[in-house]
Amino acid sequence: MVSVDAEKCQLEQRLQEANRALDLADSHLKEEIEKIKTSLEQEYNRLYERDQKKHQHELHQLRQQLISPINNSLQDIEEIKKMYRIEIDRLYRKINNSFSFFFSLFILR
Repeated sequence: MVSVDAEKCQLEQRLQEANRALDLADSHLKEEIEKIKTSLEQEYNRLYERDQKKHQHELHQLRQQLISPINNSLQDIEEIKKMYRIEIDRLYRKINNSFSFFFSLFILR
């Protein structure tokens, strides 16, 4: 009976040691899982920020591409308006000079 009790005691000690070893291994695995999880989160955040910056840059370029023709068109419109003003002024002076000439002829008679 003593040998059975001693053997039972040894088995219980081995079981406790095995449980402690499993708990330690489990703890190490949990730590490694947390490290991997943290690393993946950091990588995800880095990639997200990079993609966000890339998207913002592409959006800015698109806006510039859309706005540039509009600005050029506005500049063209301003140039055309300026040309028309110059031509209107020229015609006005010409008409005014013609009236002055005809008026002076009329008065001189």
